[in-house]
Amino acid sequence: MRIGPHDLEDIALRLAHRQIAARKQEVLAAVAAHYPPHPQIWGHTGKALKP
Repeated sequence: MRIGPHDLEDIALRLAHRQIAARKQEVLAAVAAHYPPHPQIWGHTGKALKP
């Protein structure tokens, strides 16, 4: 597996555990929308995401 120049290894959040779970898709969409073209996000709060 190769990590490219626009890939994110992990997204760390400082929110209550319930808020992290409830807002996961919102956070992933916001990061993808504002990061350079076609980012690959490999993790969210320390847990691997399937590419």
